[in-house]
Amino acid sequence: MNYSNKLDLRLVFKLCASQEYAVVKCPQEFPNYYSGSDIDIFCGNIDAFTRALASSISTLLREGITLKVTSKPQQYHVDFVIDDKLDFRFDLYGALPSYDKVRLKPSLFYAVLDARQGNRIQAGADEYMFYTACARHELLLRYVEYLEWYERREDKIKHIDHILSHPENSRSEFIGLLHRYTELPACTTGKYGLFKRLTQYYSKNISFYYLRIRDKGMLGSIQALARRLGKRGRN
Repeated sequence: MNYSNKLDLRLVFKLCASQEYAVVKCPQEFPNYYSGSDIDIFCGNIDAFTRALASSISTLLREGITLKVTSKPQQYHVDFVIDDKLDFRFDLYGALPSYDKVRLKPSLFYAVLDARQGNRIQAGADEYMFYTACARHELLLRYVEYLEWYERREDKIKHIDHILSHPENSRSEFIGLLHRYTELPACTTGKYGLFKRLTQYYSKNISFYYLRIRDKGMLGSIQALARRLGKRGRN
């Protein structure tokens, strides 16, 4: 598949360099991109970042190319559309996204912004800083994304591949963050609602993966998971 690159992402982020932001789960091919792909961005001020982003893209608009902005609470989609087809999406967050399988403490969002790392990017004759989540937060968010989607989206294994590409000390550091930034699910309904939720939460999610990774290491855990899924598929 060929890159689209109708939008120069280096130039776009150059014009947003003064904003407080951190790209999370940055695609490996950045600043290249495929048509229909997206990028996730945590924003210190989501409204200000949206305005700066829309302003930087507006100079590229012409017949057949439009900019579409849609909003949800603490989230904006800024879509670069060519001939009524999505070419690229900026997925902006003013707070942590919600997950069904894992509850993250809101403080993680601000920790990601505070610890963001700058990367020097060349745009024409100019150089500027492009900000991404630091390694430990990046691995944590990728792991959570994998836990959330692995039963429904086989392509999410890319996040585990990314984690395994990092040194052992980086992988160990992000495992420690699981305890710091996860919290217990709230009680919903029924006399035993809390007990059931806690049992499901720990048996299926955080504790299982945390203990397995601690005892067997990341690679051994992934291999064990692959064997379990293979047996489930044959039954």
